Amino acid sequence: AGGNQVVIVGDLVFLDGSGSYDANNDLLTYSWDMVSIPKGSAATLNGPWKVAPDFVPDIQGLYLVSLVVNDGLLDSDPSNVTILAIDANNIDDFIEALMKAIVAINGLDDSDINNYNNKNALTNKIISVILNYLKGEYGANMLDKLKDDIAGKFDGCALDIPEAVDQNDWIMNCDAQDKVYPYLELAISILEDILSIP
Repeated sequence: AGGNQVVIVGDLVFLDGSGSYDANNDLLTYSWDMVSIPKGSAATLNGPWKVAPDFVPDIQGLYLVSLVVNDGLLDSDPSNVTILAIDANNIDDFIEALMKAIVAINGLDDSDINNYNNKNALTNKIISVILNYLKGEYGANMLDKLKDDIAGKFDGCALDIPEAVDQNDWIMNCDAQDKVYPYLELAISILEDILSIP
């Protein structure tokens, strides 16, 4: 179902099931479904049978969308994607840095990640931080999560021996890490300022 996204309420969101494939090269059909939407939302998918449907999130919150593909005989397991829509008035420098980190992670080649599923695992962790921040629930624990549980998955090249990926890194080369790490570094710096941590 593609990568998790953080978007602005009212913007058109594009989904992408083109990574689906069949081992026998059978023709695939697509069935997308809105599994959950924020309370009060009337968002619906445009073209839920298409490989790449779209929708407009109408209120702030989480939208969980699922994709099942069929090869003419069997349905796939569902593949889910999380879309966090944020009201434009709530986006500050901290959230913007994390939004850019998610875009950078989604733009990485699959070969840049130690496990395909870890791309969405990383973006889910970032979305969790943004949700807590929007609720005003942030502090030293969030800072630790950003430093260790998120940035710690792709900071080997930045913090250790140059051109070295460390054993904790999920992003497996320095070029790829350099596309993502600066955004987390900025978010960490902003949160440290908010928390008045020198």
